[in-house]
Amino acid sequence: MYQSLICRFFLLLILALSGSSQALGAAQNSAEDPRPAEEQQAQDGLPPIPEALRQAMMSGETSKALRQLDALIERDAEQADGWLYLKARVLAEGDRMDEALRALDRVQAEFGEGPWVHKARFFRADLLRAAGRMAEAEAIYEAEAERLLSAERQSELAEIYLRFARLLATPRDPNQPGMPEPEYGRAWTLYQKVLELEVPPAQRAEASWGIANCAEKLANWNAARGAWQVYLAEFGEKLEVTGLRALEARLQLAEVLKQLGETLPSRYALEDLVALLSDARAGEADGFAKELGRFLESADEETRKQAAEYEGRARYAIAQTYSGNGQQLGAVVNFVHSVEATCETTWHSLTHTPHTKDPCEGRRSRP
Repeated sequence: MYQSLICRFFLLLILALSGSSQALGAAQNSAEDPRPAEEQQAQDGLPPIPEALRQAMMSGETSKALRQLDALIERDAEQADGWLYLKARVLAEGDRMDEALRALDRVQAEFGEGPWVHKARFFRADLLRAAGRMAEAEAIYEAEAERLLSAERQSELAEIYLRFARLLATPRDPNQPGMPEPEYGRAWTLYQKVLELEVPPAQRAEASWGIANCAEKLANWNAARGAWQVYLAEFGEKLEVTGLRALEARLQLAEVLKQLGETLPSRYALEDLVALLSDARAGEADGFAKELGRFLESADEETRKQAAEYEGRARYAIAQTYSGNGQQLGAVVNFVHSVEATCETTWHSLTHTPHTKDPCEGRRSRP
């Protein structure tokens, strides 16, 4: 459920704010193996979790876990704030949000500026956000962001903005009844705040992409065109940062141009993408096409398939840019033939994995 998802996301933010990249890595791996994350918790000053409590938490035995936590809070005064914070997490996982909020209030009221107070504030903001109490959540995020606003912590602050922006821009899942509607305008503002900071290229790239995506979702086509152009100008040839998003952004820009009624520029953008992939596949290109070819040759099968899909989508979209029936029919025929050729060359030039099913097998078997 949505509150549980928020709780899992929160641990990553907590460890990012602790300034420990090792802790962040441990948290990212915790879904597969929770024990290394617990060992890392001990290294970072978090209370070591007793085995019985860990088992109760992992198996979802909320009442049993809470009884053990209450006992720990009573007898371990030095770590009581940490146990209170953990109790709030267990309560939230059990959909007992009001009780979780009261536990977090105790952390702040009883332990002043202790090591868990700021973590408790962020967790409170996450739970308020999950409950749709946006104004209260944003007030907490803003206050904590100002605290972190220093030159050496720009990246941590950017991650806060990005994390909240991702939540705001997440489409509503009908299977998650507690999940609010996306708020692309607010997400756009937060992505823009990231670009105002001095942050690593990966965070800049995500923020720039997010702005363009939000503009599209809001059908602000002029802004979307500008945003995709900005993204491509900075990251369009930086595969080490963006991966295949550098290609997808070209498709997105073409679609935006089409929405603006700029058919020829849209077609040219698509033709440039097809030419880029064709040159990269040929192995005799230079410049970015050569770099792309090397990238695809060393990529896994799924990445190469994705690149081939982008080319197929571009060729199909080119056909849609022709207005006359005769022109469009001719373009579609050319598209079909080009797909056949692309399958042949892509498979034999870029796929080196033995015993892998040929994705063009169905096409070759047609009469």
